[in-house]
Amino acid sequence: MLSTLAMFVMGVAALVYRKRRGRIALHVVREDARRDLTFFLPVFLVLVIVGTIDVGPTIRYALAAALLLIYARYTIVMLRLKRDADTEVDHGLYFESFFRGNPMKPRSWTTAAQVIFGVAFIIVGAKEFVDQVIEFSHHVNLNPGVLSLILSPLATELPEKFNSVIWIRQRKDHLALANITGAMVFQSCIPVALGLAFSPWHLSPSELLAGAIALVTSTILYFNLRDAELGTPTLMVGGIAYLIFLSGVAYLGGL
Repeated sequence: MLSTLAMFVMGVAALVYRKRRGRIALHVVREDARRDLTFFLPVFLVLVIVGTIDVGPTIRYALAAALLLIYARYTIVMLRLKRDADTEVDHGLYFESFFRGNPMKPRSWTTAAQVIFGVAFIIVGAKEFVDQVIEFSHHVNLNPGVLSLILSPLATELPEKFNSVIWIRQRKDHLALANITGAMVFQSCIPVALGLAFSPWHLSPSELLAGAIALVTSTILYFNLRDAELGTPTLMVGGIAYLIFLSGVAYLGGL
């Protein structure tokens, strides 16, 4: 979803807001996007390969721990980056405004409360969503794994990526792209670490197809980040790739 349909949505947004923006191509920070993809591509490639072979629990646990360490390293790299001098905060902490504080100068306890509140709702919502996907798959006689390949990203990732649409409208193209490439690093490390630790990690043909398409489209994006300008043709490729994925899943019998 992130390397295909989300990119396509960004390309559409660039076309829709071209008059407001005064341009079509996205102006991005090449180094930032390539750094994220440098983390993502080798990690994801290894995970797809591991999904094709039978590895024991010891190797899976070791890989899960390695993913956590890789993401910790990525987090350290990101936290060490200096914020641009002209960067402005558009709004403060929402919870602080509820308690009549200054949102631009949030207190520690309101920050912690907002994090706990958000995580709690994510856990409750995620459990309900998974239960409903499994129930629905039984009713329509589909493999829950295949169904989750289609519905889960649409329900979780795509709505979040509309942040990128808003940033493109505001001509903050570097934030729009970082919203996606940063999420790709997270998704290839934290959720997959849980999958390796608590499942056999045997990928089905449909899942391998999804992984292969993600690797191809991410590689295309990487090599097209030659400078600070990212053209819409590169982003539109994501839409074609997603159609190929749906067609492939249908051909493999998943739909």
